[in-house]
Amino acid sequence: MVSRRQFLRNSGLAAVYLALPAWLTACSRGDAAPAAQRLVQPEVWDDPQPGAHPEIVHLLNRITYGPRPGEVEQVARSGWDAFLDRQLHPERIDDSALDDQLKEFKTLTMSSADLFDAYPPKGMPGPRIIIQELEAAALLRAIYSERQLFEIMVDFWSNHFNIFIGKNQVKWLKTADDRDVIRTHAFGKFRDLLLASAKSPAMLIYLDNAENVKPGSRFGRKDSGLNENYAREVMELHTVGVDAGYTQDDVTTVARALTGWTITRRNADDAGEFQFVPRLHDDGEKRIPFLDLTLPQGGGITDGETLLARLAAHPGTAARIARKLCMAFVSDDPPPALVARAAQAYLDSDTDTRATLDVILRSDEFKAAAGQKIKLPLRALVSKMRALGANIAGDGPKAALPLVQQLRDIGQAFFAWQAPNGYPQVGAAWVNTGGMLGRWNLAFALAEGRVRGVERDLRHFVPSGVAAVGALTDAVGTALLHAPLPAPARAALVGYMSDGRDDQATLDQPVLDRKLPELVGLILASPAFQTH
Repeated sequence: MVSRRQFLRNSGLAAVYLALPAWLTACSRGDAAPAAQRLVQPEVWDDPQPGAHPEIVHLLNRITYGPRPGEVEQVARSGWDAFLDRQLHPERIDDSALDDQLKEFKTLTMSSADLFDAYPPKGMPGPRIIIQELEAAALLRAIYSERQLFEIMVDFWSNHFNIFIGKNQVKWLKTADDRDVIRTHAFGKFRDLLLASAKSPAMLIYLDNAENVKPGSRFGRKDSGLNENYAREVMELHTVGVDAGYTQDDVTTVARALTGWTITRRNADDAGEFQFVPRLHDDGEKRIPFLDLTLPQGGGITDGETLLARLAAHPGTAARIARKLCMAFVSDDPPPALVARAAQAYLDSDTDTRATLDVILRSDEFKAAAGQKIKLPLRALVSKMRALGANIAGDGPKAALPLVQQLRDIGQAFFAWQAPNGYPQVGAAWVNTGGMLGRWNLAFALAEGRVRGVERDLRHFVPSGVAAVGALTDAVGTALLHAPLPAPARAALVGYMSDGRDDQATLDQPVLDRKLPELVGLILASPAFQTH
């Protein structure tokens, strides 16, 4: 008998993880992967089993957080295009079951002023409850929402407009940002999302634009003057990108255009709301050569609004947003021709996210990209939950907290990235010893029922009458991967399950009860499950 960790090491699966970054690079070049690396690629588009639907599996792996039991067959009946159309219009999808689950999350619908009052900094229970409810709700939405593509886009934009929830007043303000900025505009026009983010009190605090005022104006007890932090990041990270050709003078002028954009104080009746203060705004004429934009004297708040609209419509922003979307849905090194078409769709549709996504998701490049991405930690956790058909027992945010902690343990806690650039979105950034060990431990904990509050039933993975180890391994592998197990992985798993015997070895019920969770855990921990 060997331990599961010994099995993973001795079977060669652990070594394959170390080859994942090189394998992905080869995929992006179109090179043939070396034989030792093919284990990580679920080659489901070629020679599928009878009744398999590889194109549906690929679609579900990319525009949802992973198929649930029976979902591949369900989507196959309705059709690839029909499912995509449905996901592109989340407003048409009934999500009332999830809405009912979230009714006990009281803070999600509260205003920032009410959150300040109900959860004071030095009081009990304090802002920790706000953060816990926001994290738990985000995880429940990822697992259970029928609007899966919408939730993926919420995460995409939350990362693009990253805000660290631990900074100062952001603890009270991020809830409104999530609700009124990200979730409201996730499928709308980027121009509107950018403006909403710029006016978001959470963003104003996080990137310090609430302190960006006309030099010499009196503002609180601090020395007043320009703060260029947001001006720099709105161009470098949110729109055109650092290599777009703007200068330091452009950054300074952008900061001038955004002076006076601040928030109401905590002791105000409408605490934590956006406000424009004219006396704090630099109302002089401004010229931004990079944008070929002149803002006339006396423009007031329209200086910033005009500036942001021009940034949103810039070809550099189109290319940057298109590339990031192609990276999220196609590959970490997306085809330049697809990026160009998506950027043109962005410009032709007046910065519309849905129109841009439509071009990407219906492209031949998307359809040919199965298995070319490594799951980021959030997707790795949620796809395991969905593949198992697992549920969180109990109601309210506290029931989800053990699973939220699991997400934190594997490195991608919600709203916890401190730098403004957001979590790394390239899969290879997450392939390291600690990250892989965390995924293994999570896979076994979920399969064996060791995550507090998570319920799962593995019996539906065992077809009636199946007794031989080979048939059992194939059934469980196909149920979790929706494709045949790669031959080296199958051989290793059969050997482990049969204690060195062959495909035809049988397991009595006590041994099956003990080994079935281990088999499920091993498949969830395998390289094949880490790619999508």
